[in-house]
Formats: sequence, C-alpha cells, structure tokens
Amino acid sequence: MKEYVVGVGPWKDTVVPPTRDNKLATPTDLVARAHARGMQVHLYTYRNENRYDIPQDPYSEYDYWLNVDVGVDGLFTNFPASLRRSAATGVDGRGRRR
Repeated sequence: MKEYVVGVGPWKDTVVPPTRDNKLATPTDLVARAHARGMQVHLYTYRNENRYDIPQDPYSEYDYWLNVDVGVDGLFTNFPASLRRSAATGVDGRGRRR
C-alpha cells in the first residue's frame, strides 16, 4: 500500500470527536497510527460556520487544529482565503496573536 498511498483525509470528527454537549473530546490515535505508517493526515472539511466550542470563528478553529498538539499535516477547507489569512497574519478571529 505504501507504494501508492501517501496520506489519508479523514473527517475531523474522527480525529477529535465532539462530546454530546458540543465540546471537543480527547484526540484519538488516528494521526499517530497514520504517521507510524509514513502517511500524512489532512482533515476535512473546514467552513466558516458555527460548530462546536469555536462559534463562527474559523481562525480559532484553524489555530486549534494547526497549533494544538493534534499533529495533522494539513486541512481541506471550502474557504481557503480564511485559512490563508489565518496562516499569514498569525492572528485569530478575535484579534489575538497566536
């Protein structure tokens, strides 16, 4: 399989599942298992929407997934300009420096 698979693109909820009260739970070992097999992990799908405990703040969500020790290698988004802005400015949606 390593000859033709370089990574996986799982749904973000399979890496950090939400709880019943819409909070983020403890990360699963999916990223570690993929990395142990030499694969990259790019999660999907990030949107500018009200979701979980990061309400309508895609910048905080990008910050969480890229800077908290979840270990993902990349993200799929329907709003690439928001992700570029977040990465380029180093500032989250509330104006806080990351």
